Amino acid sequence: MRDTGLLEYYAQNYQALDVMYDFVQEYNKDMAIPKDYGTGDLLYTLEAHMLRYIRYNPGTTVSEISRYWGRNKATVSPQISKLEQKGYVRKCKDPHNSRLTRLYLTDRGVAFDQAHEAYDKRETDYFLSRLREAYTEEEIHTFYQMLVDFKELLSQRNASAGHVSPEEHPAKN
Repeated sequence: MRDTGLLEYYAQNYQALDVMYDFVQEYNKDMAIPKDYGTGDLLYTLEAHMLRYIRYNPGTTVSEISRYWGRNKATVSPQISKLEQKGYVRKCKDPHNSRLTRLYLTDRGVAFDQAHEAYDKRETDYFLSRLREAYTEEEIHTFYQMLVDFKELLSQRNASAGHVSPEEHPAKN
């Protein structure tokens, strides 16, 4: 005899996981589309956020960015070079350690990040206003807290299981 309660439980939870998976897929598609953040230039989301990281962490290095974003240096370095070629980033040798190259935003990079901040504010305001049409502030807050908690659970599981990002996988190196 089957336990129908257990079957219903799995059906409901797998459906919830499917919804989460669909959300992640849609979000990844959005991140893969270069956007004009208000400067006329098209940048990918990750590039825009790397510029933000450099702006608020002046003098950072490719290694630090790699650790922060969970990517290897071989992936991050060409992205930083591309941003340098576009005039957003400048590289400077560390005066105390010639093996280190420090990263800073140029004036163009700062102007871009300011436009990016305004873009993010407009996007956030749009999504929150739409969510407020259907949900209370408490429900929205709970949703965001659940995202934070779920991300932390994934991080803990990945760290304890020795999971590595695709960029760090030995087969790719």
